[in-house]
Amino acid sequence: MGEFVLIDEGLRSAMVRAHTDVLPLKWDRSCFHRALTDNPDVAQGLFRVLTTKLHEDIRIQVDFALEKERWQQDFAACPRNTDGNVARD
Repeated sequence: MGEFVLIDEGLRSAMVRAHTDVLPLKWDRSCFHRALTDNPDVAQGLFRVLTTKLHEDIRIQVDFALEKERWQQDFAACPRNTDGNVARD
């Protein structure tokens, strides 16, 4: 967690809660970049993690857009009074 801030210098946007004992790894930006340069497997692993996160974010956005469209269609299909308001039973 926190790999984005090591790449783009933005603010940290994640929080982690462990269910078991962990030994966290703390890298500063220069060590992180050196690890990516010196260890292609680390860079490839990070690329896979970021790609997975991107796919998940896109899926969530698409699901939200589809749900919004369904709501709009349902609302548009509601019978209206002469004043344009949704008719109530």
